[in-house]
Amino acid sequence: MNYPLISEYIEAIKAAEDNFEELTNLRPVLGEDGQPVMTSGNFAVVFKMQDTETGKFYALKCFTKEQEGRAEAYHQIADALKDVNSPYLVSLRFLEKELFVDTDQTSETEFPVLLMDWVEGKTLDKYLRENLDDKYALEMLAYRFSQLAQWLIPQPFAHGDLKPDNILVREDGTLVLVDYDGMYVSAMKGQKARELGSPDFRHPLRTENDFDEHIDEFAFTSILISLKAISLQPSLLKEYGAADRFLLSEKDYRDIRNSRILAKLSYTFDEDLNRISNNFKSYWYKMVIGFKASFFLISKPTPLVNIQASISFDEWNNKIKKDRGFAYYSNNDKKLLRFYDSIGGEYMGEDWEDYISDYKIGNGTETICNKAFKGCHNLRFLIIPSSVKYIGEKAFCDCYFRFIELPDTIEYISKNAFSSCTYLRTIIIPPRSFRKFSEMLPNNIYQLKELNSYWVKSKLKSFLRQKKDDGISYWDCIMALLSTISNILNLFGNLKYHFNTMGNRARIRIEDENVFSAINEYNINDVDSLDEVVDAFYYLLLDINGIDVFNRTSYLYMNYEINRYNYKKRD
Repeated sequence: MNYPLISEYIEAIKAAEDNFEELTNLRPVLGEDGQPVMTSGNFAVVFKMQDTETGKFYALKCFTKEQEGRAEAYHQIADALKDVNSPYLVSLRFLEKELFVDTDQTSETEFPVLLMDWVEGKTLDKYLRENLDDKYALEMLAYRFSQLAQWLIPQPFAHGDLKPDNILVREDGTLVLVDYDGMYVSAMKGQKARELGSPDFRHPLRTENDFDEHIDEFAFTSILISLKAISLQPSLLKEYGAADRFLLSEKDYRDIRNSRILAKLSYTFDEDLNRISNNFKSYWYKMVIGFKASFFLISKPTPLVNIQASISFDEWNNKIKKDRGFAYYSNNDKKLLRFYDSIGGEYMGEDWEDYISDYKIGNGTETICNKAFKGCHNLRFLIIPSSVKYIGEKAFCDCYFRFIELPDTIEYISKNAFSSCTYLRTIIIPPRSFRKFSEMLPNNIYQLKELNSYWVKSKLKSFLRQKKDDGISYWDCIMALLSTISNILNLFGNLKYHFNTMGNRARIRIEDENVFSAINEYNINDVDSLDEVVDAFYYLLLDINGIDVFNRTSYLYMNYEINRYNYKKRD
């Protein structure tokens, strides 16, 4: 039987309401060019259709070449799958003499179609290549593919043509099989295969007589080896892959002992990949491999933050030392690997040691790695830029912070990021992200505080500018404010203040008698710089829990106290 040309199918689909026998509610989905959305292959063309009543999308397959036994096979497949409820499969109906087509190729005018659920997604090959820079996405892809194999292998049916183009990845990362032309179901027992599949994904000795529920096992193994290996080393795809396949090819299957890629994979330290590839090499020559479903099981990837916040050998070997050796970053500046709040050495035969009490993480840093600040006792406050997204395992374990402020850009915080932080009382959180952070942070934090730092600093700037116009310097105003707020909080009983100035530089040193070795310093390099003064005073207020007092205290009261402070200073 001859079939219409693709161009003739297009014209018939454009007038679908007049040309369908039963599917009269379907209409073609049009692209930007005004033409029906479609894809074509060797045997068929597939149109994207929409039901005008339900709004649901469908894939309508129209055939361009004859295939012996097609109608009977699709009826058997539809019957076998009708009660199978699985996200890995789509529903299908085969309708004979359904679509009227005005064609010059044959005297026939009515042709069969296959109706399937439309799947919005990307082919396995396209998804893989688009995510080569995302290690977690690659590992999840391999894991989900192994789950698909776990489900399909024990079933009494098989897909028959497993290859990347016939496996779609939905937007949520889940997988679904499409194109059931070569499928085997129990009703076909004893028949010959209608298709053998791509040579790069089938056993080299398979013939049309090999047609049962085991025909997918070889392809599953080959694809899984590639996906797992690429997740470990993405550069393998460029080195050994090709446009229409992954790492393994028909050439590897026919001479497996001399396969370069399989030889290379023999030296991996990954247990899952070793097990799969070794079994593959042991059974490759068997026509029916007979693997049990458990053979395909691989470990579920660790959470995204653990991957992002871990430190690889390459990252550590190529680290960049910054800030006089206190900090180590990855060579792309996106990860803070380690921070040391004290460094020492030998100078002129004598030992020396340097300390740091405040630090600002570099702009552009996205990840604070596992144990990055672990045991930093001298570091008292830390500025985290808005570029940071991930905070790793024990990132601040055993630090002596009393407060820390988090930007609302953070996407994940390890549950034990702040473990053993004995003195940590407050975590400052932007109001719009309060709910997100309150769910992510551990329960042992004294308080989660909503605070709009921009608003507080703006209020402080406005106040200081006003006092500057009255002839009071930023520095004198800050000292007066600190005295006023401390009196309200009654902090002088356990806090000792030391104020030092040298030219335009200033320092506030606070000792807390209730906390052993708790000495915080706030340095201002230029007391005439409004931004520097405001930043230092803002963090000082956080340290003494004085932000609320500053926000609640009226301007009139603060003006009175500041004027009284400066009057006493003149005396």
